[in-house]
Amino acid sequence: MIRVRSIFNGFLLLPVAVALGGISQAFAWPDDLKHSDLYEKWKTDNPELASGTDPAKIMGGLMGPERKLKTAKENQELFNQYCIGNSESAEVPNPNYHNDKVMRAARILSKVADLNFYFYSDIKRIYKKGSVAAPSGISENAHLFLIQTCGEFRDRAEIIEGKVKWVNNMIMLGEKSQKNPVDLKANIWTQLSGQSYNRYLELSNQIFSMKQKEAYSNKQISSSLHQEAQEPVDGYSVCETKFIISELIAKNKNVATFDEYKNQFRSFAKKCSQD
Repeated sequence: MIRVRSIFNGFLLLPVAVALGGISQAFAWPDDLKHSDLYEKWKTDNPELASGTDPAKIMGGLMGPERKLKTAKENQELFNQYCIGNSESAEVPNPNYHNDKVMRAARILSKVADLNFYFYSDIKRIYKKGSVAAPSGISENAHLFLIQTCGEFRDRAEIIEGKVKWVNNMIMLGEKSQKNPVDLKANIWTQLSGQSYNRYLELSNQIFSMKQKEAYSNKQISSSLHQEAQEPVDGYSVCETKFIISELIAKNKNVATFDEYKNQFRSFAKKCSQD
């Protein structure tokens, strides 16, 4: 796995495959919780799971339609667009800098400070063997990042394609003053200044803690497990992120109480798009 910490305390993550095991056990509820409000809410939100549908089929539905894997030839053809080497070989590949998207990704990654890159030492040592030098103007870490992307996902070239496109869409927050008002029809992240990003982290953490505290007040106790089952905390929607940036950060406002926050957001959400 390759992780790049951003210069603003966040992080960018290239995920690896995750093995899913014990799927059927994920839907087993303790008897004492089956009479709780939490369980009733779960049944309402997950009717197929509550009705005893085969968990394997449920997981298949959650993962979307079945995807056909590429043949070795198709994979190599796509691999060649972004990397140089044999996708079926263990040799260290190289980025295909003749591809404009690969070169643009390298230039973007070169703007990230070296101290914000993190590579596992053993993997880094392997991929540095036999690799060609980085092109002029491209940092060593940006070059190595792309080499490892080619190497780690050589058998699934569409993942390499996705990573390169992902880097091409990275937004580097500027040092300009925070824009106000914020254009809700434009990309919200391009309108957030670098100085305001720390403020965004502080506010989002504060609001999450408020949500968590409210969810905790609705906890259910499982006597058989001797554990507490807590209501989950919803993540931030696109609309809520727009609200935090445009109404709180850009206007330099604070959150006094959670009830006040919820009321203000409800009013804002009526005119907000999830785009």
